[in-house]
Amino acid sequence: MLLKKVCMTRVRIPPPPLNIHCVPNTSIKWDKKPKTMYYKDYIKLGFRRTDMNNSVEFDQTGYPGYILTKQLAKGVSIELCAGELNSPKLYIKKNFDSDCIVLPITIEQVKYLCKK
Repeated sequence: MLLKKVCMTRVRIPPPPLNIHCVPNTSIKWDKKPKTMYYKDYIKLGFRRTDMNNSVEFDQTGYPGYILTKQLAKGVSIELCAGELNSPKLYIKKNFDSDCIVLPITIEQVKYLCKK
């Protein structure tokens, strides 16, 4: 019978990155239900509905679709479309042209921005 010799070596473990805070004896709490917002919740926060005349969406879903928009400031708005109520986007218009910076935001961020 042939036995293999196991060699013990020292392994250097690097420290955690500076932006991560390690707290001992804590556990991560996961939400059992994903956070969702419904159409009526967005309307209560002041979003305005704009109906679209989109033939592609009409062919796929049976209705033309809509966009919900909330203007936060000049050139800054939150928008989402009918099929993506749980994935809102923040639109920031650039000053020098008509392009926008588009950032996905969470539902908690939407609630925070709309209550300010």
